Amino acid sequence: MQLKGVAILMMLWLHLFNTAERVAECTSLINYFNGKPLAYALARVCGMCVPIYLFISGYGMAKAQDLGTSATLRRLWRVYSRFWLVFAIFIPLACRLCPNAYPESWKTFVLNLLSLDVSYNAEWWFMLPWVLLIVAARWIVPFVKRNGMWTNLAVFLLLFALLFFHDFPFTMMGDTIFSAQLSRLMVVMPAFYVGICMGSHGLRFARKLSLQHTAWPSLVMLLLCMVRGMLGSSSVNVLFAVPLIILFTICSVPQWLQSVLAIFGRYSIYMWLTHTFYAYYLFHDEIYALRYPIVMYLVLVVASLVTAVVLDRIYRLMESLISRKQRI
Repeated sequence: MQLKGVAILMMLWLHLFNTAERVAECTSLINYFNGKPLAYALARVCGMCVPIYLFISGYGMAKAQDLGTSATLRRLWRVYSRFWLVFAIFIPLACRLCPNAYPESWKTFVLNLLSLDVSYNAEWWFMLPWVLLIVAARWIVPFVKRNGMWTNLAVFLLLFALLFFHDFPFTMMGDTIFSAQLSRLMVVMPAFYVGICMGSHGLRFARKLSLQHTAWPSLVMLLLCMVRGMLGSSSVNVLFAVPLIILFTICSVPQWLQSVLAIFGRYSIYMWLTHTFYAYYLFHDEIYALRYPIVMYLVLVVASLVTAVVLDRIYRLMESLISRKQRI
């Protein structure tokens, strides 16, 4: 849950400052070692948020007691029911505020509702690849557990190599729903696979590295982040995210920070689904009018967290009403 909190906080910074054009809308006061604005360099570091989420999902599937059809459908329902709640609230609001962009057509509406199209919110691209991975886990997990380190390493290296060719489906098939999903699967598979490997074969070796009352895990994490901030390609994110996760598990995190990160982790799904409506689609001008990156970021974090808390209350209220009707 704490790692989910880390990932969502990284994601919000990433989506505010992940392009030179967006950074140009801000007042950047500090530059990084390579001369780029610090906000932009930190966005490169925060690109590790997606591999972190994927690792957590893979790790969880490896630890799951039940990978059968019923259990898989329950997992998918927990995510899709929250997604549809956000959809039901934010898309009508978007239609009201931006009638030229939403809803376009009934076909577009239905495709977005099913996650086959992400024209309503491009950052929802993660939904369908994640669904396909969760469904495929019933075959991937046994494969990982049957095979040893070298076979799994070879598979990971193959999946990692495919990352650099994730545009190939578009070249072969054009811009279609199928080519888009195939490309996204090529992006998400490596981190998910590593998560399953770690969940199957354990993180015990990492804990043996921990030396009490030393700060070396934190220093190594800082060094990894500094190096990542100087590199360009997002394809290397998984190579930095995995050691960062392992170091985090053996790092001495203050209790208050654990609690804060766990809160953000608890509400991370709603924050993911809603934050770009504030940052891009509905309130872009208001957010970027704040000019200073840290101010923009804090406002986006607070707005997204408050929205997430409200949505979670609504969801739990609906859940209780449904369960009460079922008992009656």
